[in-house]
Amino acid sequence: MPKDFETRESWLSGDGPWHLNGYTWPIQGNASFGPNHWWRYASGFGEAGDRLLHSILSDDNYDSLDILVMPTLFVYRHYIELAIKAADRSIADLLGEETTAGKDRDHTVLERWNRVFERISKLPGGESKRFSEADQFIAELEMHDPRSFAFRYPESNKGEPHVQNLPWVNYARLAAAISRVKEAINYIEGAISYAHDCSR
Repeated sequence: MPKDFETRESWLSGDGPWHLNGYTWPIQGNASFGPNHWWRYASGFGEAGDRLLHSILSDDNYDSLDILVMPTLFVYRHYIELAIKAADRSIADLLGEETTAGKDRDHTVLERWNRVFERISKLPGGESKRFSEADQFIAELEMHDPRSFAFRYPESNKGEPHVQNLPWVNYARLAAAISRVKEAINYIEGAISYAHDCSR
């Protein structure tokens, strides 16, 4: 990272280039983009979603509630997709399997979500634990946005309108659902971390 971007003040300063001129997360020389990088990306989108949702729930200005629905849902959906893909790579690494690097370009979440929980049970100390409320939310995401396009674009490549069956979103209930999803993802991370410890 450039020297002039090493402090918090320089990140928030109006000085310097406005554009990104370097990688924003420091990495070691010759480091490969392993599972940890996927987890960091996931954490970033999860945090972004939390901040967006917090600002919505704490703001008395309700005029923008409708236009913030799709960005909020997209950011959280992407967080979940990245976390699932990070878990898939971490589990493959632990089981000595070939990673999915470059092969997981599809954006499905439900099938991957279920597969991760099935594979967790193959790890040392892993168990077939499930989180019903998180499962339900993932299934709803898949129903409304199966390929990660519906929350990003108003219509498909064929001109068909997206998310016709999603008339409105309750932000408070969305926050509750996301907390359950995060609980499930924390469990996945914990199981993977424990398996790493066992393999040492």
